[in-house]
Order: sequence, then C-alpha cells, then structure tokens
Amino acid sequence: KVNLTSADSNIRELSILCDSIRNMYEKLRSTSQEVLLSRSEETRAKLQATQSLINPHFLYNSFMNIYSLAQLEDYCGIQDFTQRLSAYYRYITRNQSDKVRMIQEYQFTQNYIDIQLVRFGDRIRVQMEALPAKYEQRMAPKLFLQPLVENAFKHGFSKTVKGGILQVTFHESGNKLLIRVENSGEPITNDMLREYN
Repeated sequence: KVNLTSADSNIRELSILCDSIRNMYEKLRSTSQEVLLSRSEETRAKLQATQSLINPHFLYNSFMNIYSLAQLEDYCGIQDFTQRLSAYYRYITRNQSDKVRMIQEYQFTQNYIDIQLVRFGDRIRVQMEALPAKYEQRMAPKLFLQPLVENAFKHGFSKTVKGGILQVTFHESGNKLLIRVENSGEPITNDMLREYN
C-alpha cells in the first residue's frame, strides 16, 4: 500500500488536469475543423485567427511551468501563474474588438512578460518603460505590442543561458509614438526575415 503525501496528491491532480486540458484542446481543434467546413468564409477567417492565437507550444510550456511550481510546492506561485495565464487567454479570445486602449495592450504585454519570466527565470532581465500617460487612452490595433515581445523571447532567447536583456522603450517623435523592442539574444537571420514578410 502506497501512502501519498498531500504534495504527491497535488502533483497527480495537476497531471490529471493537464491531461484533461490537452484532451479538451484536441476536441476543440476537431470541432473547429468541422465548423470551418460548414460556415462562411468570414466565419472561417475569424475562427482561424483565434486558433492562431492559441499557441499549443506556449500552452504546453505553461503547463510545464505549473508542474515545476507544484514540484517545488510553490502554491502561491501556482495561483499567481494560473491567474496570469487565465488573463492572457481571456484577452486574446474574449475581446472581439480590433482596437483596444494602448494601456490595455501594455498591461497585456506586461502580463505576458511575467508569464515568460517564470519559464526563463534569472536568465533574462526585462526593462520595460512605462507607457507615456498621454497615450494610455488612445486606441490602437489589438496585439500591436505583445507579438514583438513574443518574438524576442521565441527567437532571441531560445539559446540564452544567462545574461539576456529585453528592453521595451517608447519615444515620442512629433505626434507619433515610436516603440522599440530590443534583445541581447540571437540576431535575426535572413530566413526569419522572409518568414515575417
């Protein structure tokens, strides 16, 4: 007879939860394919756009982060991380508007950075300037900032062992706001440039 501690039980429950979510993802994916076949081109385009936002690799890494926090018995860390992950997916799936206030996108991007820092730990240091106050309420395209930061993590830091730096800065030029996202990781290759164009 095996005696399970509460930590073992919690890890097993998280594993079961992870498996259930993976199954749910596969069912959603299957259902999405059926819907694509039966709806108009406009509906298909919207569904495909939503699916592209739900990155399975990012979700998998997030579950592994939760699993690692559970092994460390960092239950406060699990609570914080799952709240951030929930806010991340709520923003990309529930906000149907193409435009958002710039402060919303800024906060969403900061949340994404916090999620990634759980994964990367002290290998990366982030310096994100405050969004200038006069731009906070201005409308801008949804997901104009976060994908730039995501690319810095995905392509710039994939091989970073320590000392990585990510900087997000804002500069006013006339009546425009220039946003610069820089990283100290791997330089962009010509193949990556072709992929973006």
